[in-house]
Amino acid sequence: MKKQPKDSFEQGLDLILENEKDFSKIFNEDNDWKSA
Repeated sequence: MKKQPKDSFEQGLDLILENEKDFSKIFNEDNDWKSA
């Protein structure tokens, strides 16, 4: 089985996962003042 470069779909998923980490930080900070 040849090793293939990641296709754009997988690259997109990786980007989304990275962004989700950042987004959850922002979202949690948002929740602090919304629930206060």
